[in-house]
Amino acid sequence: MAKVGFTTKGYIEVWWQSPAGLVFLSRHRQETEAIESLTTHAATQTGDQTYELRFPNKIVKAYGILASQGPAPATPTGLVLEDVTAGFVAVAWDNAGDATQWTVYRDGVSKGTTSNASFTDSTVVPSHADYSYQVQASNAAGASALSAALLVTTPANSLPSFVLGGQALILNVGFSLNLSSYADDSDGHTLTFTKTSGSVPGLSLVGSTYSGTPIAVGAYPVVFDVFDGYDHVSSGTITFTVSDPDVTAPTVPGSVVASVNGSTVTVTWNASTDASGILRYRVFRGGTFRANADASPYVETGVPVGAYTYSVSAVDASANANESAQGSAPPVSVIPQNPDTPINFTATAASSSQINLAWAAGPSGAAPDDYDVDFATAGASGPWTSLSFTGTATTYQHTGRTASTQYWYRVRANKAGSTSSGYATASATTAGARKWNPGHYVQFWNVNQSFRF
Repeated sequence: MAKVGFTTKGYIEVWWQSPAGLVFLSRHRQETEAIESLTTHAATQTGDQTYELRFPNKIVKAYGILASQGPAPATPTGLVLEDVTAGFVAVAWDNAGDATQWTVYRDGVSKGTTSNASFTDSTVVPSHADYSYQVQASNAAGASALSAALLVTTPANSLPSFVLGGQALILNVGFSLNLSSYADDSDGHTLTFTKTSGSVPGLSLVGSTYSGTPIAVGAYPVVFDVFDGYDHVSSGTITFTVSDPDVTAPTVPGSVVASVNGSTVTVTWNASTDASGILRYRVFRGGTFRANADASPYVETGVPVGAYTYSVSAVDASANANESAQGSAPPVSVIPQNPDTPINFTATAASSSQINLAWAAGPSGAAPDDYDVDFATAGASGPWTSLSFTGTATTYQHTGRTASTQYWYRVRANKAGSTSSGYATASATTAGARKWNPGHYVQFWNVNQSFRF
């Protein structure tokens, strides 16, 4: 089965199909003039046509009604200059909606294609008068005519800026400097860098990066040039100062002293010295790090009971953060502290057999671990009998007492194995027992009888 079609340039295409599929396709300028063989193509023109292909041993005729592909796009309009520098020209035009791409010409030579209605030409040179730009639109049906010309003159090239400052380096420590961070070009050119004089031993320039590891102490002025692709070179000088890293530790903190007040320990010391300055001090208790301190003194609260040795080291402000040996204070002991004697102790008879006791913790407000509560019946001097009181409660009900009897009490506080320095004391007398008065009647109404006692 033969089919026929037209290409966008007016060629005739004829193809035919065998039972095995598509076997041949050829393109012609006229019925019998074979131009080239292809593999596939779509119909592009209309009309009822008959075409004939002649070969040495057969003639193939094709007949077809061909479909239209549509018109070529209109000539672009509205070509304008959007921006221009010594290094580029940016143009734009109206998009009529019937083009799939545009080709931009400068002075009759294609500079590239774009699928957007704008284009930037970065191949211009400075101070060039009357570049002529034109645009041609195209789609599958063909190409338009060239647009009206736009004349553009590029300005003179400007000198790129290049501002550098001094850099302080440390020996044997890696360093990197990106020169492009210090350079700028208002024309939009791509800048390149060269080192024209001077050098820091151990550093080298690759692209725009000057990097490496300094290997020698000293001051090194280095001159770099920045090139914008034309005749203008801007130089920048930078002085690198390479110094030895500080590897010397600070002096050991002197005259370290630890003083104890209850469970609070205050540590003092004399300041250390170092060429790089002192960054901080480190305080240790029993060899275990406790805290950093900016300066003397260091105060630690809530220290448990026990014997301790405090020590202090100094750390310098160098990159190596050198630390001194530890200066130690003489050992100190945190000993148990006697709790306050209870206050506001009262004893109150509640009945003939019960006396209620109440008290409060001492004026420091530190809660004791527990209390000792004793009582006596012979007098305020004892002998005393313990009430086996436990816990931190501050009240107690003493029951099972004898009526009309005076009792003496004392209470003291206990904390961490220590007791208050004294007792709080109080006393109370139980109420008398109830007695039957002769002459009183008790009546039993069960049998309508009364009895007299």
